Amino acid sequence: RICRFCRDREMVEDEHHILFECHDPPLQEARTSFYTTVFAIEPGLLHLRRRCENWPFFGTAMNNARTANAAATLVTTAFTRVRTTVPLILDSDEDLLALPGLPG
Repeated sequence: RICRFCRDREMVEDEHHILFECHDPPLQEARTSFYTTVFAIEPGLLHLRRRCENWPFFGTAMNNARTANAAATLVTTAFTRVRTTVPLILDSDEDLLALPGLPG
């Protein structure tokens, strides 16, 4: 599944990509809001974020009563965007090669 948002043929649209990597402006904005909110509520988590991969850090935010709402908002925003955006359908190899990414 090539990401329907960034349309980079090197990017697989999965939960990790949508929540943590996609360059789609609304998804980036949701991510920025998540991190800004979490670090405003729990400044000490900034140090953890620098040492932690995406999923473990996100799990920490979800398990913290003070930051869980920010994490839930990120998930809700991201998956609402997924639910309301038509998947990318490619009908041919030419369609695939026309997408950004590494040279074919």
